[in-house]
Amino acid sequence: MTQERLTLGRQGEEAAARYLQNQGMKIVERNLRAPVGEIDLVVKSKRILAFVEVKTRRGSAFGTPGEAVGPRKQRQIVQAAKWYLNDKPHEGLQPRFDVIAITVSGESFQVEHIPDAFEACPHSFTLFSQPRSDCFFPFSHIQYKPCCFADITRGRGGSR
Repeated sequence: MTQERLTLGRQGEEAAARYLQNQGMKIVERNLRAPVGEIDLVVKSKRILAFVEVKTRRGSAFGTPGEAVGPRKQRQIVQAAKWYLNDKPHEGLQPRFDVIAITVSGESFQVEHIPDAFEACPHSFTLFSQPRSDCFFPFSHIQYKPCCFADITRGRGGSR
């Protein structure tokens, strides 16, 4: 990844953090690194613990920033969230998965917050040795994805 893209990503994450704080959310973690992946931001708001993926793009020639959070990235975020919650339980808080899509135009950052951008099925916070084939949840308004994954301790999802 080029230095320019790394800088753009850091600027986007900073803009997202400011935006969420202005919305009354508390930043719990930044750039959370887990053995199974990374989560850009973990934020708390009332009874919600949101795991936030930030995507920053200059323009939409390669799709919108939000479209870059596909099924593979979603699985990785859910697995990292499971790892985090096993390590640091947050009793009484409901996990949620948000996306912040930032489009940069000149020096201007346009921030779009997509709360509950995708879901982890109720089974995904229970460790399974095999993926479940009977569990599907909607995402992106038009597609469906399998949402149960293989045992997190093996560090891989159940892709199909």
